[in-house]
Amino acid sequence: MRLINVHTLDIQYFSGTSIPQYAILSHTWGAKEATFQKWTNKWTRLTHKHSSGFHKVLAFLQAGPPGWS
Repeated sequence: MRLINVHTLDIQYFSGTSIPQYAILSHTWGAKEATFQKWTNKWTRLTHKHSSGFHKVLAFLQAGPPGWS
């Protein structure tokens, strides 16, 4: 399972019993969404951080409960 770390914004891989608690972001796709390929490239993530798709994910990550990673 791949999850976005809310502190580093990196995608981390988990399997088996090591899967932490997580929240699910559900939405409809628009023209400028943050795809897996764009998100995993730090340069692309930095240069697109103001696009509507990236802003949507960043806002969701900031809304998470304290203590989640």
